[in-house]
Amino acid sequence: MTELNTQTQSALSTQELWNNKSAAARVALLTPIAQHYSLAAWLLEKIANHMEEELVLPGPTGEANTLLWGGRGVVAVCCDDTASTPAASNAFAAHAFTALATGNAVILQACSPAAKALTSSLAEALPKGLVHISDSSLEALANDINFAAYAFVGSAENETVLNRLLSKRGGALAQLISETDWDNSVLQTSQDYPWRFTTETTLTVNTTAVGGNASLLELGGSNDH
Repeated sequence: MTELNTQTQSALSTQELWNNKSAAARVALLTPIAQHYSLAAWLLEKIANHMEEELVLPGPTGEANTLLWGGRGVVAVCCDDTASTPAASNAFAAHAFTALATGNAVILQACSPAAKALTSSLAEALPKGLVHISDSSLEALANDINFAAYAFVGSAENETVLNRLLSKRGGALAQLISETDWDNSVLQTSQDYPWRFTTETTLTVNTTAVGGNASLLELGGSNDH
């Protein structure tokens, strides 16, 4: 087993408990660290104020539907050598904080000194095993089927390369979340950005009273065979 495999397994074992915390609890732990990263701090406030734990959906009489969301799993936060400016480091941190706030574990690629400093700050404040740093290349990260998503900061050309690598990867499809315009934060200030790190679940409960008209639950009539 490689070091990267060991890290992803450790992150997976911690992610479930982290995901079971409320978004408010996760944001409360992350906010003090995020004060050094303006975009990340803004995103945490957005998550706290606008991403409800659950949303009651409209439905027919006798049925209750609730929309729930949670983290995808382990997210690789990665970059290329074009992402060496302070703005790119801010975008990299924003990816990491958003992934964590939405219930994921993270493995940060050691692509800059800023990544190492960020990993150290997060690892000290969060549950052990939730945050790791890796010297692996983009290709090695893309080939690891334990990652549920890739949060990338870099050029559009290297975004295409990473996307092609992911298309050839085995296992479940992985989400690619790319910020290629870190000076303007086009993706990370978009309305749906935090939701890209989540999966959605709908809980449906039939609330029809016992003794009601059971034929209402039939998928088809007696002649529909």
